[in-house]
Amino acid sequence: MVASYQVRRWAAAVSVVCLLYVLYLLFVRPLLPHNVPGTVDLRLMSVSSSSNGVMLVSVVLTNSTPLALNVLDGADGRPAFILDDGSEQTWLTPMVNKCNISLAPGGSLTNVVLVTNCPPQFRLKLAVVYLGRDSRDWPLPVGRLLPEPWRSRFAEWDQKRKTGTHWKPASRWILPGLPENMPPVPTP
Repeated sequence: MVASYQVRRWAAAVSVVCLLYVLYLLFVRPLLPHNVPGTVDLRLMSVSSSSNGVMLVSVVLTNSTPLALNVLDGADGRPAFILDDGSEQTWLTPMVNKCNISLAPGGSLTNVVLVTNCPPQFRLKLAVVYLGRDSRDWPLPVGRLLPEPWRSRFAEWDQKRKTGTHWKPASRWILPGLPENMPPVPTP
């Protein structure tokens, strides 16, 4: 009788631990912050301007993360760059995102961007996303289980917590008119 009592007690303890682990996997683990190692960088290679005032900016996008990333592409099939002048951001081409441009882990992408009517200072940005399954996805369709007023709020919250899978790498500031477009050296 004593042995069966101890066996039942151990079985209850093991089942409680298993239940807690399953609850952790289903509800707690998806809420934990998820930091992807590495960075996505946008670097300037060269900046030149033609006689008609159009700037030719050569950039390189590098992916040092372990993820294969999607670069949002424009209507012309090339990466859709964002021009940021410090106060507002403008797409240089209409953004379509047909998911045609992938950037492998450790890969790089070189592109030349034509900028007309340059602001006094600006920088270029790209929108890069990870389209694979995120380890923070819910193992159960939690959003479908909720009633409609809460479902949209849950979807918004779920997207906000996954901000680590969207990148907007930016180049350094470009100042047209300066020699080699470098920022001025402060004088002592």
